[in-house]
Amino acid sequence: MPVKTLLFARRAGLVLALMLFMAANSGAHAAEEASDADLARGVEAFEARDYASALRWLEPVAQDGEAQAQFILGFMHQNGRGVPVDAEKGAALLRQSAEQGYAYAQFSLASSYRFGIGVEQDLLDAHHWLLLAEHNGYDPARQIRMVIEAELQPDQIARSREAAFAEPSAETADTADP
Repeated sequence: MPVKTLLFARRAGLVLALMLFMAANSGAHAAEEASDADLARGVEAFEARDYASALRWLEPVAQDGEAQAQFILGFMHQNGRGVPVDAEKGAALLRQSAEQGYAYAQFSLASSYRFGIGVEQDLLDAHHWLLLAEHNGYDPARQIRMVIEAELQPDQIARSREAAFAEPSAETADTADP
């Protein structure tokens, strides 16, 4: 194969690869924008107490892993807003969101553990999630954490702290904004 033909084929291949990359990224960007718009519609519907619409907009976004959507759906399921009460499903959704570092979900999941709503009651798990919520900027978590610490032994508190901050992860990300 002549050198010019080889160079042209190589260049054409690079151009095609670049175009495919750009198309894939623009598609991903468009999908992200659509997801953001669906989230905004879902939040707006939830705030307007139009729970059927909130559910319709938020479920697909939550399934795609959006922490705020998971948090809102968790709340809806635990409290029977637009859906039958399903505390376990609500707690599972809160956990998905909390594990991404969403402070409001961390606080809500801590409350679930504190009172045994949808999960087995466990003050150590409640303490763990309160530490993370507080770390991620949700200040009310501090007061509840202090109340729970009064019921725990010092070694339990130390272990909980160590476990909460042992490894940097999404759980300790700063994502306090709703």
